[in-house]
Amino acid sequence: MAKKDYSNLTKDQLLEVIEKLEGKKKYGLVWDEERVPEKVVTDCQDKLPVLTEVKGKEVNTDENEPTHILIEGDNYHALSVLNYTHKGKIDLIYIDPPYNTGSKDNVFIYNDKIIDKNDTYRHSKWLNFMFKRLELAKALMKDEATIYISIDDNSVSQLRLLCNKVFGEDNFIAILPTIMNLKGNQDQFGFAGTHEYTLVFAKNKASALIKEFELDDEEMDDWEEDEFGFFKRGAPMRATGAESKRENRPKMFYPILVDRESKEIIPIKDNEFKAIYDSATKTFDDKHLKALKEKYETEGFAVIIPQNDDGTYGRWRWGWSNENKEKLKTEVLLSEGNGSFSFYKKQRPSVGDLPSKKPKSLFYKAGYSSSTGTALLKRIFGNKKVFNNPKPVDLIKDIILLGSNNNSLIVDFFAGSGTTAQALLELNRDNPESNRKLIICTNNENEICETVTLPRIKSVIKGYTYKVKRREIEIDVY
Repeated sequence: MAKKDYSNLTKDQLLEVIEKLEGKKKYGLVWDEERVPEKVVTDCQDKLPVLTEVKGKEVNTDENEPTHILIEGDNYHALSVLNYTHKGKIDLIYIDPPYNTGSKDNVFIYNDKIIDKNDTYRHSKWLNFMFKRLELAKALMKDEATIYISIDDNSVSQLRLLCNKVFGEDNFIAILPTIMNLKGNQDQFGFAGTHEYTLVFAKNKASALIKEFELDDEEMDDWEEDEFGFFKRGAPMRATGAESKRENRPKMFYPILVDRESKEIIPIKDNEFKAIYDSATKTFDDKHLKALKEKYETEGFAVIIPQNDDGTYGRWRWGWSNENKEKLKTEVLLSEGNGSFSFYKKQRPSVGDLPSKKPKSLFYKAGYSSSTGTALLKRIFGNKKVFNNPKPVDLIKDIILLGSNNNSLIVDFFAGSGTTAQALLELNRDNPESNRKLIICTNNENEICETVTLPRIKSVIKGYTYKVKRREIEIDVY
């Protein structure tokens, strides 16, 4: 939108305009761009950055293999140059930018200074930093390209609005809560944090490429479905182990009825349960139990009483309550054999248990755990911790599979330790039809490019050896 010319207005007219502007309600993301300009950006207004190939640092010279590019330097410089060489040619972008938390584990550097929580313009500087790079990144993208961005609670709201500004609100696809720690971070205030986010935008949503996961029919074979959802056979209802006797949990000992015709599972009545055990004398009324059994068998029911393998009375895993009586009807799987019945708990899917071809808005697999990223990197570097919080390879593999084809060109301009490179190289290695190419960029702060990113790429291409903990077995990984 063109700027209005106010130069010919009188003082009173200007005051009237100001009053109208201040009276309007504003919606959107506003930050101070002029007060904190980024030096690398202003430098590029007068000087054109140039990329130079460093001879002797080629990792793989096989002409039959895809050519990948590792750029060491400021990513703004890299994106500026790529806009001359690769404008409109990129199929997928994944980035894991600094989260702007102000913590030592996630350092954000702006104009050669570390930005901490006490910086008044911390958010403005981060938004300036991201805005300039996302604008350049958008110009690299094909019409069907998508961008996936990892982020946390600290900046997800600002990033969503910023991406609305850069890519357009209509090109928003999803904010995916991405489970990184299923147990939860116990150090967080109030709630144990389990997730970060993966923000997804398209260059043009109407033509965006978002594929589905490949699943075998066998992956669903273990699951059945009832009116309440999916389930599979879980643990036996009868308790086992050292604490399995009825004396251990008297309130978990009671008969369960099965209608022999309908196979419906039915609880006994409350007063019948209460007469089984006397809390005051701590004794069981086995005469009452026998009478219950005879009564219900006469009425056509099978009466199932928990018994241990040695013939002693056992107990169920659930105590007597209104909730558990309802669960007997909906959450128990009945197994019949030779005229007898056994009960098993219906195991409902936990997060990520149930596979789906279409990616879910809650992004989770066991391999997405942040600990797997750290453990893998330590294996490559001889059990040394060389990088904080590397992303899990499985997470990036799935993003690449969802957002690209076999011959796609992919960019990561916050390459860090090189997880995206490892993910793509392994996908190409494991799938003969995959010929994906990669351009990644990282600076060399703390010599990360020379001592982590490049050596990691070399290790993945050439194979690496590590020792399994507590066992002197060496494993070659290719």
